[in-house]
Amino acid sequence: MANGNGKKREDSSEGFLESMEENFKKSYAGRLKKARDLQRQAEVKADAEALRAASTLEEAERRIAEIKRGNAINLAEICGSAVAGLALGVTAQKMADVRVQGVPVDGVLGLAGIGMGLALNEDFPVRAVFAVGGSMFLAGTLVYGYLVPQVPEQPETPEV
Repeated sequence: MANGNGKKREDSSEGFLESMEENFKKSYAGRLKKARDLQRQAEVKADAEALRAASTLEEAERRIAEIKRGNAINLAEICGSAVAGLALGVTAQKMADVRVQGVPVDGVLGLAGIGMGLALNEDFPVRAVFAVGGSMFLAGTLVYGYLVPQVPEQPETPEV
């Protein structure tokens, strides 16, 4: 059935629900991005206010050094990512031992983590978690490939 504009009218609730779902996804993603941007602005503002509130130059220098250095939680996250990346790389190569001229192919998957670390618009520790995890995944596949030689497949001989 056509309305006055010559377009088909959606009488089914299916089309209405699909359009509502699409609008919700768009608006939800937009709200998440806006919330993250607001959080990032609040963090920057809090750091700036802490620097401005410093009564001496030494106190401001200490605060800047603290921001640059990170904290113990950041270091633990990065170390955890390294351990997990290495373990997952070794496990992935063990499960699917595919090699081209002796080089493990699974290591390419580690490039995804490295790429995410480069591409994300986040704080340094978050980017480092992805980049280090991806690098260690790649290293894990190479370690497995180096330590465990690939056994060539032997054709089955018929029993006599």
